[in-house]
Amino acid sequence: MSVKKKSPPRQSGESPLSVNPRGRSLLRQAYEELRRRLTSGEWPPGTRLDYQRLSVELGLSTTPLREAMNHLASEGLVELVPRLGAVVKRLSRQDLVEIFEIREAFETYAATRIAGRLSSRRLDLLEAQVARMEDIIARLPATGGAILDGENLAEFLGADRAFHLVIIDALENERLSKLIEDGQVSVLMFNTANPGHTLDLITRANQEHAHILAALKRGDSLEASRLLGSHIRNSLEGKLEALRSGPKF
Repeated sequence: MSVKKKSPPRQSGESPLSVNPRGRSLLRQAYEELRRRLTSGEWPPGTRLDYQRLSVELGLSTTPLREAMNHLASEGLVELVPRLGAVVKRLSRQDLVEIFEIREAFETYAATRIAGRLSSRRLDLLEAQVARMEDIIARLPATGGAILDGENLAEFLGADRAFHLVIIDALENERLSKLIEDGQVSVLMFNTANPGHTLDLITRANQEHAHILAALKRGDSLEASRLLGSHIRNSLEGKLEALRSGPKF
């Protein structure tokens, strides 16, 4: 008599669908598409995400959609509200402060560890992001009041995020990289929903990037850490100002 093998017990933190290749594929498809829409600014904070409508749009059953929402909720991108379902998370002042305090603590630590030790590949990546942001700045009208929006804003924010993740990733600590990346995505959603990225602001931010990169290249760990901490605090202040004066969803 054949004995049916039991599936191995699921480990803590493992996806509920990870033992099913097709289920995992559908979950990944749902997760990636929902995450893309969230970070693109398509859904403003407070938007209710209807499972039935999304099921029709994406051609998926509600099961992988619900599982994907659970993952996104664990990353702080959506909130699961009784009788409403999933709602795009609004970042509060406290949320922003906590995210940026974590970033300052760990990114400045990373700077002290990696200054003068970055591989040529990682230095090239940092230089490429600074150049990419400079190119975006050059596209704007030569007036300090020009506002970055649309595709230019999305591209600038992507390059900015990539610059900071290169620094964290250089520590080769996967848990830390995941923690910082999740916070970065939450802030990316906030940025796309809150205009106010002026030419003056983004020019100053990228000048700070260039100075941080220079300190890292010459191995000045104290200066790299100081500059990075100042840059992150400046960024936080800009977000808090946007929160005070921006749209109320």
